[in-house]
Amino acid sequence: MTQILGLASAVLSALAAVAPADGPAADAPAVGGIIPGFVADPAGRRGYAANDAGGVDALDLETGKVLWTSKARGRPVAADAGRVLVLRPSPREGTVLCVAALDAEDGREVLKSDRLPFPTWVYAAAASPRRGAAFAARGCIDGGNLLLAWQARAGTRAGGPPRKEEGVLRIDLTSGKAEALTAGQIPPPSPPAAAVPDAVAREAARDDWADTPGQRKVVTAGGFAVVLDVALAGAAVKKVVLRRWDLSAAKEVDPVTLAEGDALQVVGLPAEGVALVRRVGLPETASEEDAAWNVFSLETGKKTATFLSEPDMGPVTVVGPRAYYVLNGPPSDGPRPRTLKAVDLKSGKRLWERPLDGDPPALAPGRGWTGGPGGPPPGGPGRPPPGGPRDVPGGPPPPGNG
Repeated sequence: MTQILGLASAVLSALAAVAPADGPAADAPAVGGIIPGFVADPAGRRGYAANDAGGVDALDLETGKVLWTSKARGRPVAADAGRVLVLRPSPREGTVLCVAALDAEDGREVLKSDRLPFPTWVYAAAASPRRGAAFAARGCIDGGNLLLAWQARAGTRAGGPPRKEEGVLRIDLTSGKAEALTAGQIPPPSPPAAAVPDAVAREAARDDWADTPGQRKVVTAGGFAVVLDVALAGAAVKKVVLRRWDLSAAKEVDPVTLAEGDALQVVGLPAEGVALVRRVGLPETASEEDAAWNVFSLETGKKTATFLSEPDMGPVTVVGPRAYYVLNGPPSDGPRPRTLKAVDLKSGKRLWERPLDGDPPALAPGRGWTGGPGGPPPGGPGRPPPGGPRDVPGGPPPPGNG
């Protein structure tokens, strides 16, 4: 899939942006991670990953230690302090999908939802990626519900254009009832801690910030409303500028240029109050430092950390004091192996790594399932991500394996 989850972006990006820059509040919406198959709790202490056996591991995010393992097949889509929500096939209905809630302390299943109300053809797209079929989903816990944004694509036997559809489901986390929402039924996100004056919002939202043109996203960081401006040449990002408006004075302060180059990749993470930027499309002779990720504060524009990139590096995110990314293994006839790695942002040191499920992971014997926000954009020197070196701020990145 080359398109961003449009409805998903509207719901989940907004929800991700409401947490303050110094870390999410205890009652902040818990938004699923941008790494397929990996989510973290709002405190950033515990993570949940789809392991290479198809089950789910609970991880201590400081050490990488496995705290418990659920052997039942599934992929995490969201987590809060007390549970992790997993998208999994129904054991009685093959490829039909449901959501299971697992207890954060021991992995016990404490809730299983009704059959998720996808259109019939979507179940087949989720079960088998053959002939151009693909499925992506990402969730957030909002009050007593899980909002699950999804997108599916299926090829046609006649060779016509692929069939595409997307939507948002609401799953009641007490009863397990699942329903499809129309655009008018999607609940609005909670307001940010610091309200953005209308005049500032209108000025800041004129263009684009690392998203699709015309959909610039305004978020708050400390006492500022902030936007990332990107200068494009074709699909390539040439320049990234942080623009800020002082909320107390409702006036713009001096912009800060974060990076300039032939091709840049930028990942905005407003819930963490940071933006990640690196150079891509570099020659093979480029040094590791040239291709490193740089972490910038959205509040000050100052660089706060640097960590090295790797060839075949996939999606990257930040949770608290650590960055996490996927390293893709060599292509094969079966699922491509993936490894989750953690980096300490203060030192830049790689802390631990764990095997993830392959991409796409098995949904049922002989079948595959891409039950995350899409495949990783190939990284490292010499290979910019497909579709342009950009990622969605606070929302799922454009899928790259469909």
